[in-house]
Amino acid sequence: MFVGCVSAFSALAQNWLSIGVKGGVSLTDPFADRTYSYVTGTIRQPFGPPIVEAQTTRVFGGSRSFILGPTLEVELPFGLAVEADALYRPMDLKAQQTTSLGNFVLPGSTTLLTRIDAWEFPILAKYRLPLPLMKPYVEAGPSFRATSASLAQHMSGVGFSAGIGVESHIGPLRIAPEVRYTHWGSDGSYTVPYHASSYPNQVEFLAGLATAPAAFGTASPAGSGWLRRLSFGVKAGCR
Repeated sequence: MFVGCVSAFSALAQNWLSIGVKGGVSLTDPFADRTYSYVTGTIRQPFGPPIVEAQTTRVFGGSRSFILGPTLEVELPFGLAVEADALYRPMDLKAQQTTSLGNFVLPGSTTLLTRIDAWEFPILAKYRLPLPLMKPYVEAGPSFRATSASLAQHMSGVGFSAGIGVESHIGPLRIAPEVRYTHWGSDGSYTVPYHASSYPNQVEFLAGLATAPAAFGTASPAGSGWLRRLSFGVKAGCR
């Protein structure tokens, strides 16, 4: 019975389910350039007023990062589809610190580099234009984000994404380059002296490579050659 259910699901999924990978690069900086100043101590003098010791920290983004993760798409009638991605995006955050005593700035500075691991989860509604060879499409929907480092723990986790792209088929595979725009909400408040300040408007160039459903004219797994030996799926469990 189990084998029969799996076989029936696999046959049905050929017509509406697509699994693949999506990757690309960010075209914008992830963090805004901010400068924070705060008092770190006071030096008392035998004669004269005390000297205030302060530190200035400039926080800004490092090199632009790559983006990579799995993608899942469910085909709907009339050229519609729903796509869900899980995109990993490492981001570099730099903090350049200088110290001053009163009005005198001490020579030299210290630069700290923090790697922030972020996962983005867009859920997008898509519409493909009904053209014969290339299929342009538009997409839009909510995006969610989770970050790892404490300096970015209050970065906005909810945004809205929209994109345009074009899709073509090579045998049983579907290739879809696109440009995607995401607007993230406002960051939360921090209690630390300095922190990451995310840039809300992000633009990414992405390219997807996925299996093409049989509804688009691709060969079924019962075809010839290497298709007989290729299998796509999802595995999950607990430890």
